[in-house]
Amino acid sequence: MEIVERPTRRITILVGGFGSGKTETAINLALRTARGGERCYLADLDLVTPFFRSREVGSVLEEAGVKVLFPPARFTQTDLPVLPPALHHAIRDRTARVILDVGGSEVGARAVAGFAESLAREEYDALCVVNPRRPFVMTADEVVRSLRGIELVSRLRITGLVANPHASGRTDWRVIRTGIHVVEEAARRLGLPIKFVCLHFERAVDKAPFEIAYPVLPLELYMRPPWDDLQSGR
Repeated sequence: MEIVERPTRRITILVGGFGSGKTETAINLALRTARGGERCYLADLDLVTPFFRSREVGSVLEEAGVKVLFPPARFTQTDLPVLPPALHHAIRDRTARVILDVGGSEVGARAVAGFAESLAREEYDALCVVNPRRPFVMTADEVVRSLRGIELVSRLRITGLVANPHASGRTDWRVIRTGIHVVEEAARRLGLPIKFVCLHFERAVDKAPFEIAYPVLPLELYMRPPWDDLQSGR
């Protein structure tokens, strides 16, 4: 089984709806890239969801060597469309990889529309992360419709899909296999590749009861909703 160690393009843009696992995917890609010895920026452009932002684990990322970019401190707890001041420099820095964590669905995708022309001059992958257990992307038709909406408002061309099939604590191999099949059908209709499949790291990714025909990104889980802490007493 092929394991994803780093993005295939210098610039990787991750988009997707709420609960898709987009931010978790961005964090894991950035950490694997930095730990592999490459310079890496992670730009937090999630201007939509206050509970699931990569900036919340900034200390973990910075300690690993990832340079985290996010809006000025006075805007970090707002949903205003304020972009990191150093973002344009990072995009032009060809000595480093850049991962953009873009906010959920069409609303968040508007954040990148302002510099879509600059990105179009660079080598990039724009990947739509799909968890078919989430509303509005539970079928191939819904995935296609969601992706087209993101393309329209972001002014970017989506270049591939990422399958992240899980149902939190109720995830089993049936959930994973069914989810991959939904993403496969959407990819077929869109004429796009599935770049990789995300699996939580605690699962034995090398012991899947069926063949996973795509590279696998093992996920360590960093993003926990605040109500998890309340329920566990932390």
